[in-house]
Amino acid sequence: MTTKRKIGVEEIEAQVALELPDRELMVTVAIFDLANGNSTTIAVATLSQAFLIASAVGQINGITSVDIFTVSVF
Repeated sequence: MTTKRKIGVEEIEAQVALELPDRELMVTVAIFDLANGNSTTIAVATLSQAFLIASAVGQINGITSVDIFTVSVF
């Protein structure tokens, strides 16, 4: 069994911690119109927003009998 050594306040304060800058995660949603060959991309802040857009495009495809749009999230 190993015992853990207690460290003092001086040791804690002597340690260096690097603070990383805030990252902005941008997610890109690409929507392709298969009927006309057009495409558009949308940059959103979160992955959940990207999946909401993809879901909305899926709902539009559900209205028609043929898939008109396809979506890629990256």
